[in-house]
Amino acid sequence: MGVVRNPKSPLYKMVTKTEIRLQEILNEEDLRAKVSKYSLNKPAIKSTSSIAGSKNFTTDKTLKVFRKSKLIIFFVLILIGMMLFAVFFSLLKQKEINQGGLAVGLICIFIFILNFLRQFFYDDNLNFTIYIDNEGIQIDETLFNWNQIKETAILNYPGKGGGTNKLIILLQDDTYWKYDLTNFYSFEGIAKTISNYIEFFKPKLPTT
Repeated sequence: MGVVRNPKSPLYKMVTKTEIRLQEILNEEDLRAKVSKYSLNKPAIKSTSSIAGSKNFTTDKTLKVFRKSKLIIFFVLILIGMMLFAVFFSLLKQKEINQGGLAVGLICIFIFILNFLRQFFYDDNLNFTIYIDNEGIQIDETLFNWNQIKETAILNYPGKGGGTNKLIILLQDDTYWKYDLTNFYSFEGIAKTISNYIEFFKPKLPTT
């Protein structure tokens, strides 16, 4: 005899078409990232409503703007300065300069600086501005009106410091856009903060 699913039961959970589509997106991103099916740190996807939770978030703002974190840039610049200081301090202590060691150290710092410039200034996939208000979500010049949006979610790849988060904007035609939030920061976590503002400004969308 088959199991009868009782909608009145607390164990019953109806899977919506949107949830199925989010799972499909997760599977698609798994394939793109070539995540092993045996990996213990598999990515996960959650709707912004589930991340925001049931606690009502309120704000007096009519527009919320998210920009790349100046705090991260500040700390990276301090780190670069400390690395340069360490190199030159070690040179002052040496009677004979180890040219090979110096060359390796300077090359490492140079590569680090190049990666820093690419990540925070030249990579368009990481450097953009997010605007959220009553009209919708705007990424730089691209506006997604709320009536175009079926669901919003956060795709998380586990790792240090909360891992890597990507904002997923699922449209009514089931296509989706993803935006890497690596350069964004908030004290409670960028996934939580951006989810709170999205759910605050988002009109109540029908569940499908």
